[in-house]
Amino acid sequence: MATNNSIPPLVQDNVHKPRPYPASQWGDFFLNYKPCTPQQYRSMEGTAEAKKEEVRQIIIDTAKCSDLTQKLELVYTLQRIGVDYHYGNEIDELLCDIYDGHIIEPLDLRTASLQFYLLRKHGYCVSSDVFSKFIDKNGNIGSTDATSLLGLYNAAYLRTHGEKILDIAMSSTKKILKSIVNHLDPTIADEIRHHLETPLFRGTNRVETKRYISTYEKNSTRNETILEFAKLDYNLVQGLYCDELKDLTMWDEHAVEHAPAYMRPFYKGTVASINQIEEDLKLQKNKHAELVKKLFIDAANCYHAEVKWRDQKYVPANLEEHLKISAPSTICMQISNIAFLLMGDITSSETIQWAWAYPTIIRAVCIIARVMNDIVSHEGWSPIGTWKRGIVWHQYDTAGQDLVTAVAVLIREGKVEVKSSRGREWRVGEHRLGRRQ
Repeated sequence: MATNNSIPPLVQDNVHKPRPYPASQWGDFFLNYKPCTPQQYRSMEGTAEAKKEEVRQIIIDTAKCSDLTQKLELVYTLQRIGVDYHYGNEIDELLCDIYDGHIIEPLDLRTASLQFYLLRKHGYCVSSDVFSKFIDKNGNIGSTDATSLLGLYNAAYLRTHGEKILDIAMSSTKKILKSIVNHLDPTIADEIRHHLETPLFRGTNRVETKRYISTYEKNSTRNETILEFAKLDYNLVQGLYCDELKDLTMWDEHAVEHAPAYMRPFYKGTVASINQIEEDLKLQKNKHAELVKKLFIDAANCYHAEVKWRDQKYVPANLEEHLKISAPSTICMQISNIAFLLMGDITSSETIQWAWAYPTIIRAVCIIARVMNDIVSHEGWSPIGTWKRGIVWHQYDTAGQDLVTAVAVLIREGKVEVKSSRGREWRVGEHRLGRRQ
């Protein structure tokens, strides 16, 4: 019997049979895996706490200096090496001072690119006209320095609609970097090859952190305190991830009475997780605790909408209609709102409603996630009777065009829309959260 505080049991479904999804390659690995002993972990925590405060003092001292490049390089390093999340307020203040201090015109391309990248990444409205003195009307760039060209290349990926100079910068730097990469020092060459494959703005934080720690360690101008703290912090976070993976592996295997056998472990674990999150939030006196269950139910409804179309053998007329159902089922809105809920009382009801209404920035992320997921799964997975991937309908919409090119354009437009929205909707969202503008 379902209660008001529980998710109702699933109804037995004899129509849908379990499909041959591959088992996790990890198996029960994380049940017994321990990256370090509890004593080692506590020791690292104590050392890391001391180093964290030393790095904080470095930021404070740097903020007082008048060297723009030094300030930018510090923020860049903290972000690349994965410890910037410890110093959100300090970094915000430092960048705000740079922005409000009538932005000093940089003298070189590297500094201009780094300043543009960091300010725009943090939602500041900065003009791409700063690059006009480095790029002529024919697209020629007035620099041959590989590091500066790489900086411009990465900065160009934060372009918004209509910024032609950044379109030119992206294509020109990519062409130049590809032509010179095999003739450079191995360290910078490896950086260039990596970012040609995955631009800095698109990298996954923890993956980039692990890679950059090794790169920064080879840097002759490295700061040993920052490097040591980054290593400690990475290992501590890795320990937390391992604990979480162990919890996921240990989901209760007892049967759920009304669920199909193949769904019981998943359903039982999901319900237990939802109830635990809600209970933890209530203990913290979180005023939004009861919304957790609603978000999960909303996610289930998004999945069910796809199932309904599939069972009815309904064929969407075009990609746009397909995305009305398939974009929300990426669950990006629910993930964003869960993050807001976990922030506690700083999150207002207005903020929740804003995210729940699928503003442009969240819808764009949903579309990107849907299309990229479809690309990965399209070639290797197309069982009979399953929901058609969005990429299939895009193939129909783009008859006569190269499918890969057409999909790449769709993803690129979505990412540009996300970056365009950062300056308006996301800043509005931060305001609703009470964040400093």
